[in-house]
Amino acid sequence: MTAAIYLRKSRSDEGDPDVLSRHRQTLLDFAQQQGLCIAQVYEEVVSGSSLYLRPQMLRLLEDVGALRYDAVLCMDIDRLGRGDMTSQGIILDTFRHAGCKIMTPRRVYDLNDEMDETYSEFEAFMARQEYKLIVRRMHRGVLAAAKEGAHVSEVPFGYVRAWQGKRPTLEPDPYAAPWVQTAFALYAGGQGCQRIAGLFNGAGVPPKKSAQWSRTAIRRILQNPVYTGTLLYNRTCFQRKKRASDTNRAVERPKEEWIVVKDAFPALVSQQQFDQVQRQFTSRSHSSYFTGEFKNPLAGLVFCGHCGQKLQRQYQPSKGGKPVLLCRTAGCSPSIPLASLEQAVLGALARESDRFQNLGPVTQGERQKQGALEALNGELHRIGMQKGRLCDLLEQGIYSAEDYARRQQELARREKEAQNQLHQLEQARKIEMCCVDKPAISPLEYYDRTKDINEKNKLLRCLISRVEYYRIKDGSRQFSLTIYPLEK
Repeated sequence: MTAAIYLRKSRSDEGDPDVLSRHRQTLLDFAQQQGLCIAQVYEEVVSGSSLYLRPQMLRLLEDVGALRYDAVLCMDIDRLGRGDMTSQGIILDTFRHAGCKIMTPRRVYDLNDEMDETYSEFEAFMARQEYKLIVRRMHRGVLAAAKEGAHVSEVPFGYVRAWQGKRPTLEPDPYAAPWVQTAFALYAGGQGCQRIAGLFNGAGVPPKKSAQWSRTAIRRILQNPVYTGTLLYNRTCFQRKKRASDTNRAVERPKEEWIVVKDAFPALVSQQQFDQVQRQFTSRSHSSYFTGEFKNPLAGLVFCGHCGQKLQRQYQPSKGGKPVLLCRTAGCSPSIPLASLEQAVLGALARESDRFQNLGPVTQGERQKQGALEALNGELHRIGMQKGRLCDLLEQGIYSAEDYARRQQELARREKEAQNQLHQLEQARKIEMCCVDKPAISPLEYYDRTKDINEKNKLLRCLISRVEYYRIKDGSRQFSLTIYPLEK
């Protein structure tokens, strides 16, 4: 009897780094007692209530649907998932149609048996209710702390984490705080966000997340009331993605639900200066910025061939108000009209169609794999950020040397597991692309079928991985492109 093992941490296990190892050994011993042959172990390192944020579960469901296992072992049935009813239904239906049993040390579930099916659905329902209760309690605790002036969100640039007893708060960062004040002073004096970002980059000011400062990052600083010492919480909520093709979106809550605490921590700018900057924002015109929906079909694909920076979509009055793509490095490549560059890319696709894979309809399985890849890449990004903050926590005395070493080891383990899972998914996609015959279709024909910019961008990302744009300031409008096909 061929079986697989599925492992996943619950919220109560977050502080225990060895819980998955213990669960693995328990289930291996159980399999030996039952005379099962374990063909694969699926170990989840990405948490989340949404099915499409759990790449190992997506792989398991695909393999179960392909009738590769007679049973799947897990510690409890709720480890398979206690997300929304849609996700639970997909999981249980996959096991039911495949005739695959769910085995736990406490009970064996055969979903083709009416009693077992009813019991599994009841347990899934109860697990979902328990999950919602835990989330509600945590949310209530966080809201209560925020109302008392505790800063419970991410530390903004210009501040460092501080504590008043057990309550988290903020203190000015001796290095970064003057730069925040400089940004407000420059903008109030007539400078724009792009120019201020260039000044920060030229001075070598390290941003919190990205490799360099952008006009969007400066805009967020200038519009954030936290720098007046005001704690603002519960302003937005996230609509989490339900499908692999979705994106998480921040939706603003009604103002009566906001938590506003004045003078919660030291201010970096006065309320008068902050209000002046906001008035200037409303009176000036600003370049467009990302709002959650693409307005550029080439978004994320075009890079400057000279400096390697991504080209940004902007409007320039000198170009007749039409969108252009501009290199963010000052004095580098001249801007190019978006329409001209789009036509050049499509023309290259048409002329060199033999270099690019033909594109067919995107299946649900492919969407799931893409969602899994995005989730793992996001996990690796978060781990990288956490590793970067470890040294700061050690230097500030928040972590001891022993805590630092233990945490570093745990992050290295999680990073290796995520990289292994990412490699497995990518290999599976390559094998599938070689084995599945897809109907031939011209990229230009497929591109012209939709006017949806998001769909156009997704299509191009299925064909190409990168476009390098070359142009020099010689007064001519000549430019060249190097297009790299997507490796499959």
